[in-house]
Amino acid sequence: QTQVLIVFLVVQFVAYFGAKLAGNLATKIGQKNVLYYTMFLLFLVGNAAYFVPEKQLIPVIVMGIVTAMGMGGLQSVSRSVYAAMLPKGAEGEFMGFFSVLSRFSAIWGPLIYAYVSASTGNPRLSLPVITSFFLIGYLLLRNVDMDKRISEEEEEEAVETEETVKAEEAAKTKEQPKSVKAEVKKETPKAPEPPPEKKPTVEAVGVTQEAQTQ
Repeated sequence: QTQVLIVFLVVQFVAYFGAKLAGNLATKIGQKNVLYYTMFLLFLVGNAAYFVPEKQLIPVIVMGIVTAMGMGGLQSVSRSVYAAMLPKGAEGEFMGFFSVLSRFSAIWGPLIYAYVSASTGNPRLSLPVITSFFLIGYLLLRNVDMDKRISEEEEEEAVETEETVKAEEAAKTKEQPKSVKAEVKKETPKAPEPPPEKKPTVEAVGVTQEAQTQ
């Protein structure tokens, strides 16, 4: 436990300097290249950790320092790049979405690690699986245009589509009760009509008058 605490403190301390270094490099070589280098660094460190000997503190600390340099740079630069591409007036919404996804990633990562570890019986095999996500991120990042911002027209189109979907759903919810009422009206049986009253005939009237005179 003491060794784990030492490595944790070293990582948190060095990550600050990694973020500062990544910020300086971003002004010189560009933010996209910094993201490439940090992802490549974390990919190498994650796969190299497979060969770290057990019960030796110094190699683990060295791996923690290198990981912290890449982690601090990747987090700081990725947030700034994402914020620069957001539409004006909607920064809070998109950053909230980014924060929610980052919280979920803190859940998915340990779950994947535990699943691979339990299924293979070797926790070290989980490291190449986790680092493969950096490779996927690299391939996705290649098609991202850093200079393009979400335009106001695209934002308005997204809002309009969302409003039309809500209007359609509201219309469907209003139509459903009407159809139910119509079905109930169709199913309810009608009360039987009373038989028509028989009017007295002329012969019957004459008989009654003769009886009265007698």
